[in-house]
Amino acid sequence: MFDSVSPDIIPLILQNLDRKSLLAAILTERRFAEPGLNQLWRDIDSFQPLVSCLPGDLFIVRPFPGGRLYDLKRPVELSDFRRYRDQYAFRIRTLRVNYAAATMKMTGELLLALHFATSHIPGALFPRLREVRWASPGGSVSSHLPLFLPPTLSSLLFYGPQGPLQETSLHVIAQRVTSLQSLCISSPDANPLFIEKFITKSLQGHNLQKLEMPYASMVTLQHLSTLPQLEAMHLFEQFSLPCIYPPGEPPILPTEDRFPALKALEIRAERLSDLLGIIQFFPPRNCLQSLSIDTDELATFTEIQDVISTIALHLNPSTFQNLNLVTNTNRDGYNEPLDRTPDELVDISPLFRFGLLRTCRLELPSHDISFSQDHITQMATSWTRMEALILQEAVSTRTPTLDHRGIVELLAGMPALREVCLRFDASRIQGNETPTFAPHGLSSMTICQSPIQSPSRVAQFLAAHCPSLRKLPRAYVEHKYAAPLVMDRWIEVARLLALR
Repeated sequence: MFDSVSPDIIPLILQNLDRKSLLAAILTERRFAEPGLNQLWRDIDSFQPLVSCLPGDLFIVRPFPGGRLYDLKRPVELSDFRRYRDQYAFRIRTLRVNYAAATMKMTGELLLALHFATSHIPGALFPRLREVRWASPGGSVSSHLPLFLPPTLSSLLFYGPQGPLQETSLHVIAQRVTSLQSLCISSPDANPLFIEKFITKSLQGHNLQKLEMPYASMVTLQHLSTLPQLEAMHLFEQFSLPCIYPPGEPPILPTEDRFPALKALEIRAERLSDLLGIIQFFPPRNCLQSLSIDTDELATFTEIQDVISTIALHLNPSTFQNLNLVTNTNRDGYNEPLDRTPDELVDISPLFRFGLLRTCRLELPSHDISFSQDHITQMATSWTRMEALILQEAVSTRTPTLDHRGIVELLAGMPALREVCLRFDASRIQGNETPTFAPHGLSSMTICQSPIQSPSRVAQFLAAHCPSLRKLPRAYVEHKYAAPLVMDRWIEVARLLALR
């Protein structure tokens, strides 16, 4: 029945089967046996498959709350591994273990015996393993990690070590694994001194392409900037680093090569000002394409303006394409002052030098953005490749200076735009405005509590200018400053256009 199926197609068929169907295929068709076993063993999520292949008289099994604990019953012999080694070990490519939550665990004595029996050869039990995700290792098993990780490992995720024994084990692994391409240290409370030593002293990072970890000290950052293949870096709990120069004063621009291959940088921190030192570390002739910044606290006007100015000074207009700057999005945490400063409008004009921008997302729930006519014209002429323009301001009582005529100018200058989020004044739309450009491909417009008078006229305007519009999200519907009548009018616009 299956004789006519090409051997190249069989693995594609098997990889789409669930475990029960895969086992049935292996048992019923000879040609499916080898590729089926490869698929079955390719990705394992516990040590149970290994233990199941070892002789039953090797263990004493004791119950513990939620599972079973395997202890050593007799001396381990090399022949005990023959079945596992010859038939299955070479098929395993990915090991995903959350040992703290595992229902099957091994005692330290058993792990040590396995280590001795395999002559302490790194990765002896998983010789062709490529990826390890070791979440919350816990217990004694983490100190035996070298037993499971071969030098050819290409991807490693581990939870921060808990104590000097686990730290030693991880340092040994970092020194032995020479082909690591992806590394994630997933614990936000890992010892900063461990991270610095692990990255700068132990890690063989010349092949590293992707890095995710809680934070980087200036020493760590300096070392990472020399790695020749590092393309993506994510710091998800970054602490404050000192500025290289005070914001607002003459900049000190690095001239040496740093981060020669880095294309994507993602940083999360408590405050926006914590990140200035990292951005200032970049020389203007870098190859960064994407920068994503996320903060826990609301940012001050000065912090926002300093970061925008620093980005403009230190990123390269010849390469930079995507900017995400998001400050605390808990909009209920912002109270509009009784007496506002009218000239405290965020100036985004320093970003107009980035003519290759495809995505610009600024979520600033405590501030308004300046939209002068000059700014609108510069945006339309500078950002001609823009695909997603998300400028979320404070939800406030201020009437936006951007109106429908500015929207038309932006659409005319941004033919590739598909998603937009702007608060604009739609109250003066007549509905009979004639488009001055070909039908636009905009598919989503978030209206952000935009003032509106006539839903029918706005619907006519949008139908004429944006015939491809499919979504009209209504941001901040539940916010305390949201006017119910305004939102009802936008809901009516969506109904008239049959939009979501």
